[in-house]
Amino acid sequence: MFLVCDDIRSVLLFCERLWLAVEKDMRQHHDSPVIERLLRVFHYVYFYLKHIKPKNGGVFRDGGTSVHWKLAMASFEDINAGIRDLDVFVREGSREFTPTSIDKALKNIEKKLRRAKAVSKANGFARDAMESDVLVMWKSLFDKPTEDLWTVKLKRLGILNDMFHPLYKERAEANSFVRSISRLNICN
Repeated sequence: MFLVCDDIRSVLLFCERLWLAVEKDMRQHHDSPVIERLLRVFHYVYFYLKHIKPKNGGVFRDGGTSVHWKLAMASFEDINAGIRDLDVFVREGSREFTPTSIDKALKNIEKKLRRAKAVSKANGFARDAMESDVLVMWKSLFDKPTEDLWTVKLKRLGILNDMFHPLYKERAEANSFVRSISRLNICN
């Protein structure tokens, strides 16, 4: 997310693709504390990006494609695998953090993204300010759940609507345009 933060639409597309891929891979995604935490992290970073302005007169695009989209997508499978493995680890309830598959996924991601480390700073975004809050969100994953299922579902629906509504609206408008063009019967 930090890598493609020069364009909000790219952040949303990245989050949506990862969300759908993770949900597809998970057998019990509706009960997963990892999936709920991932969604909350998405929403936190998205909300933060919507309300800040780039420093040094930098350009903040919305509606285009991030200049680092290909690099972010190159690490996509490793991120997805890491989340899937973390979910298995959390479900087993173990407190010792030794799964090598998660470590391997993290190393692959770090290796691929190392060359773009200064991207968010160059774009004027205070990554460090968000990073500590995001880490706290993930660390609390190992605490016992205190929210009831109804509250979690309501939060999930609210976050999904807030984040992905712009993409759904964009697609609906595009589909509406295509249908109106096809009704003109220009070819007949």
